[in-house]
Amino acid sequence: MENNFNELEALRQDMALLKNKLDTQEIINEELIHRTVRTSLKGMSRDQLIWIFIALFGIPYCTWVFHGAGFSMAFTIATAIFLAVCAVIMVYNRIKLANLMDVSDKDLLSCAEELQKMKKQDMTRIKYSLSVVAVWLIWFYYEIFRMAQVSGNPEYYIGMGFGGLVGGLIGGFFGVRYFIRCQREMQENIDSIEAYKNN
Repeated sequence: MENNFNELEALRQDMALLKNKLDTQEIINEELIHRTVRTSLKGMSRDQLIWIFIALFGIPYCTWVFHGAGFSMAFTIATAIFLAVCAVIMVYNRIKLANLMDVSDKDLLSCAEELQKMKKQDMTRIKYSLSVVAVWLIWFYYEIFRMAQVSGNPEYYIGMGFGGLVGGLIGGFFGVRYFIRCQREMQENIDSIEAYKNN
């Protein structure tokens, strides 16, 4: 009888040790998820800051270049407004990312829900942005065509048109690449949180 009691006590101790190890493992996994999500959000926030500076630098620079090259005042002002709106949207996104970093430290499920909302908003926003960029590009080339016809130096404006094309392709490449990377990172964070909560 005493032998059964000792075996039962040893089994209880083994079960307590196993439970303690599992609890420790769960805490480590949760901390790892928190750290991974936070690192990802910090990276996106840092990238947003770079894009904000680019947009803010572009406002005076584009205004100076377009005005000096003879573009219409309406086009120059529309470009500055477009860049300002882009900067405001990026500041808004950066604030949302900062709030998400706070949420990710406390509640992973709320963080996943907010990431899902942000991902949808970005997808909707890119559709509008691409439409505005298409209109801006048509207007840009219309302005170049107009100036090339009335100037005595059409080669200058043709060169400007090719420069705009190259700049647009490079900017579009980096913008789309950044958008795809953010969408992928947000989805990876959502998947990691849901996989952890389902286990």
